[in-house]
Amino acid sequence: MSKSDLKTIIIDDLPDARALLTADLGAMPGITLSGSAGSVVEGLRLIKEVGPDLVFLDIDLPDGSGFDILELVDKRDFAVIFTTASDQHAIQAFRFAAVDYLLKPIDPHQLLEAVRRVRPLQLEKMEALRNRLAGDEHRQSISLSNADEIRVVEVGQIQRCTADNNYTMFYFANGDRFLVSKTLKTYDQILGSLGFIRCHQSHIVNAKYVQGYVRAEGGYLLMKDGTQIPVSIRRKKDVLTSLSGTGSH
Repeated sequence: MSKSDLKTIIIDDLPDARALLTADLGAMPGITLSGSAGSVVEGLRLIKEVGPDLVFLDIDLPDGSGFDILELVDKRDFAVIFTTASDQHAIQAFRFAAVDYLLKPIDPHQLLEAVRRVRPLQLEKMEALRNRLAGDEHRQSISLSNADEIRVVEVGQIQRCTADNNYTMFYFANGDRFLVSKTLKTYDQILGSLGFIRCHQSHIVNAKYVQGYVRAEGGYLLMKDGTQIPVSIRRKKDVLTSLSGTGSH
């Protein structure tokens, strides 16, 4: 095992799923497989014994869920890639700062891309971010990642999101931008219950940064920083309804 290898474990209750993932990971450079488990109890024990850098974590386990493991583990200083047969847990997965979320059967190309996002030098950074976030249980945060970086960001600092083909550009209140390797639809599902409005096929906005709705030129949202965001005809009614509850209408 090279010092730069990611010490990796798999937690999945299905032997066939563990075997397939083991075979795929075994062919990847920079990965050292250090064990597997099939339940919450076994997984917690394995994490304690191995001290992994990377955990492939199934969500539905016979004695609980992968989320239970992340709640119960003593020290979350490892990266997590969720694996599951259902996408219904995607929102919760992102809130647990997952590097990625892979649907079974796992596509080898998506697996490789997910592993490439995990950098040994980023693990310390991720732990520090998680520790900071743990100091405020009421702070809503999500993880954002691309091929080069993983960020855990406060939802309240996200001003808006814009579709960029199969990517999403995030704009923050401090003027920063961050291009993420997932579609806008993914974040519509995640942010929709957190005060964000899907106003257009290509735009999601944080309602607290909306100055108001302007009816000219087909209708657009005027953001507090002066940016104009279009509102599609079919979404206009829902947008105005949402804004009426925020005082921005």
